[in-house]
Amino acid sequence: MTRLDPIADEQWLSAFQVTCAGHERWFRPMVWVAALVLNVGGVMVDPATAANGDTARDIRARGEIRCGTNPILGFGFQGVSGRWDGFFIDFCRAVAAAVLGDAEKVDVVSVETQSRWDALRSGDTDINMDGATWTLGRDTAMGFDFPGIYLYDGQRFLGGPTVHPGSVRQAEGKSVCVIKGTTAEANLRDFLTRTDLELTVITVASDEGAWLSFSKGRCDLFVNDGIGLALRNVNHASDPTANHLLTEVISKEPLGPVVRADDHQWFEITRWVLNILVAAEEQGLTQATISRVEGVGGSDRAVLAGLGNDEAAALGLESGWSLRVIKQVGNYGEIFDRHLGMNSPLKLERGLNALWTEGGLMYAPPLQ
Repeated sequence: MTRLDPIADEQWLSAFQVTCAGHERWFRPMVWVAALVLNVGGVMVDPATAANGDTARDIRARGEIRCGTNPILGFGFQGVSGRWDGFFIDFCRAVAAAVLGDAEKVDVVSVETQSRWDALRSGDTDINMDGATWTLGRDTAMGFDFPGIYLYDGQRFLGGPTVHPGSVRQAEGKSVCVIKGTTAEANLRDFLTRTDLELTVITVASDEGAWLSFSKGRCDLFVNDGIGLALRNVNHASDPTANHLLTEVISKEPLGPVVRADDHQWFEITRWVLNILVAAEEQGLTQATISRVEGVGGSDRAVLAGLGNDEAAALGLESGWSLRVIKQVGNYGEIFDRHLGMNSPLKLERGLNALWTEGGLMYAPPLQ
């Protein structure tokens, strides 16, 4: 499907108005006819409705969701059996349960920090579930949408054996590795300028490359999102106790799923799958108990359990989609605990990722 470029369209429209000055009455109805003629060989689609619903239809025709993720044990990693597992992967499975009725119908596409954008833009992935930070530029100029936030994090420094525990200020004059061209690099340089701290910045092309450089001693520090650093250290360092997270948190890192900005229905599906996971935890409904809900009238619990109006038609889904999500994947707290929290090797406290009723930032909009 071919679309006219919005910027090119605007420039062409202005030129046409100048040429046809004095004929405003008949000009506007003819604009799309003329555009269609100029777009010979393609199919012209109104940008306001272009591709709306195409992603879900393509997924159903294909029989699986293509989910991009950056392989990190705990977030998303392929085991020896070939099965992918992790915090981000469970969110992929939740969307698959809603759209296809089966959480296992996920094709995980391994992407790097830089390649993930091209993979999503080209259609190699339908959605990216990785450590992408929601920013103004990514949500506007880059042509992507962030349906929500599934992890609140902050950028921190992981110090190696040559760095004293505590503040990064004690590491004056040492070197720090960072992934080139990321928000992490921009945040680091801003922090160094703001604090007059002198560190030698070593930029590396990929997350894996930055970690290898740090682990081999090429740099004394590695700066990235704190949870990701903790996961890498626990799972990959030869001696995790030799490294330590320093005290400073130098940025806000709201992480969430990313979709292309040309399909509003797909955006809504992914947003409400995320909200349903959080809402289920708020209501105390788990993978084990969701099927036992009975006689709850028009409450949020009824929507979650497939007994109320889940707006399936508006989302282009089959009724009961929220029940399928929770029954097959669990609620947000269950996902967090088994991959990052107390049921995982990391045993991470929920912190900002706790429910709002427990001092965190997580809550879902009302379901009615």
